[in-house]
Amino acid sequence: MGYDDPTMLPDGESDGRRPTELASEAEESRQIQAMSKVVCQAALETFAGLRPAHQMERWLAPSVYEKIVARADLVAHMRAGGGSHSARLQFLSVRPCRVRPGIWEVSVVFADARRVRACALRLKAHRRRWQVTAMEMG
Repeated sequence: MGYDDPTMLPDGESDGRRPTELASEAEESRQIQAMSKVVCQAALETFAGLRPAHQMERWLAPSVYEKIVARADLVAHMRAGGGSHSARLQFLSVRPCRVRPGIWEVSVVFADARRVRACALRLKAHRRRWQVTAMEMG
């Protein structure tokens, strides 16, 4: 697939079709913060074996989805018989930054019962919804 395919855009570009065309920057920021929390929660639930990875597929770009699946498989192999824990999170900080129209970067700091962690996300407007195109969790 090349750049002529509307589903494949060069890195750093959005298709410009924002979820809410008339949303203010503040409203988009609220949408981005909410989605970032959901994606972090869902990722940890996937790693804990509480959620199948395919439930996250519609929110994630293919490369991010593949990373989530690979990490979930690795964690499941390491956990083998060790059980899973609930991944109930307390969000300590969610900081969105608009890079340009239709593209946001977010840093999320959260705590579960065991430790404090951070996640960095990049979201782009894609087909009238937000899609995570990059994600790093520590």
